[in-house]
Amino acid sequence: MSVKVKGYEMTQKTQFIEIKLSKYVLFLTEIEIKTLLSLNPSLWEEAIRRGKSIKRARVGQARNNKVPGSPIGVVKG
Repeated sequence: MSVKVKGYEMTQKTQFIEIKLSKYVLFLTEIEIKTLLSLNPSLWEEAIRRGKSIKRARVGQARNNKVPGSPIGVVKG
């Protein structure tokens, strides 16, 4: 099954990434984002660095919120 939305044919396998801006909401595919980022390699590198930093911070925060001696997944409430 496919659905047409303003000239774009979407199938059930089409996955969009939602990007919320101050006045707009964008829906892009992974290929479209990669194409845009390939036009500016320094932005691509910065986004990767930022992503790694944010992921490390989230893991560290999860470790800090864990109740000592508790089973995996139990966090401070």
